[in-house]
Amino acid sequence: SSIIDRKLAGGLHFHLGLKCEIRTKGADAESYSELEVGADDRKVLDQIIDSLTRLANPDDEEDYIISPRKETNKISLKIGKVQQENEEKPEEMTKRSAVLILGAGRVCRPAAEFLASVRNISSQQWYKTYLGGEQRDVHVIVASLYLKDAKETVEGMSEVEAVQLDVSDNESLLKYVSEVDVVLSLLPASCHAAVAKTCIELNKHLITASYVDDETSMLHEKAKSAGITILGEMGLDPGIDHMMAMKMINDA
Repeated sequence: SSIIDRKLAGGLHFHLGLKCEIRTKGADAESYSELEVGADDRKVLDQIIDSLTRLANPDDEEDYIISPRKETNKISLKIGKVQQENEEKPEEMTKRSAVLILGAGRVCRPAAEFLASVRNISSQQWYKTYLGGEQRDVHVIVASLYLKDAKETVEGMSEVEAVQLDVSDNESLLKYVSEVDVVLSLLPASCHAAVAKTCIELNKHLITASYVDDETSMLHEKAKSAGITILGEMGLDPGIDHMMAMKMINDA
């Protein structure tokens, strides 16, 4: 309790969860208690864990950092994920991914909602299951020739920004593509080549949802040399229909 009192005095927030099972003398299984500790600050959490570990293992003062492989362990710690203050995080941990969506039609909103929700529990589970890891926050920029359309599309969504952009304006296109990691083009196929050339120039990945024309296909080697990935025809038709056809062929 003295540990808790000191931390509360500093105005910090944390939670404790305790589960115990006491065995009678001579029972086959040992008595145990499980203590789960969570805090808003990682440094505070580490201090609490170290203090509790010392208290639970008074005979291991010189080696109080508990290894789960040691048979002498008397305490089992479960450390939850703790959000740290942004200014205390390394720069590479605080930097968010950014995606530029070109086009504010009917396909745009579901895509923006999915990308902006990657930190939700269900989305994180999807990433862990299929991609083998967690995803950082994603900042989404929706660009349309008409700003009004972009604003209406992103209305009510957090972490999503609406901007006006004419892809035929090379200077403006360079500006917005340079600010993101990936470009998702929901524009007509005739617009993809110009966007792809800009992505190659700035070393940004590109995904398109409509047909790949000959001009875009000719950029294959340049994309490889730039070290970027261009995924074309990743929509419903073309896109999912191709994968469904391949599945039917493989299952035949």
